[in-house]
Amino acid sequence: MKKLILFPLFGVLIASFISCNSDENDDGTDLEFTLEGTLWIFTDRIASGCDNPDDNETLTNASCTESDCETISLNNGIITIVDKEAGVSEITTAMYTISGNIVTITFEEEGVTTEFDVTYSIQANILTIMFTFPFDGCDVVETYKAME
Repeated sequence: MKKLILFPLFGVLIASFISCNSDENDDGTDLEFTLEGTLWIFTDRIASGCDNPDDNETLTNASCTESDCETISLNNGIITIVDKEAGVSEITTAMYTISGNIVTITFEEEGVTTEFDVTYSIQANILTIMFTFPFDGCDVVETYKAME
């Protein structure tokens, strides 16, 4: 289960609130969000088909507060995942590459290197990712909202 926390791949917040700004620039045009360079705030997760059925879960409409939040950010080949629970932040980093709509994540833990692919799409300010978690076989779909 600890491994599942590693990749709310895309899940975990440093900020203490979600901005209520519109999704438009000052000139009325839509904002464009990119995978890299945007702080993504976790909102939903569905994990199914897990090797251990107890790991299957559905979490919807997660909120981000000063003491509890998940965010991810991708910058210069490093993905940073911040999982803040009860005011304590756990920060995880890993390497990544992007090819089309596939992000390949590579991380090392206890001398073992693991690599897996994440498929992503961005619509407006919503990031959706899909992957099979390599440690427990869970098929995961997560959504994130861009921090504006």
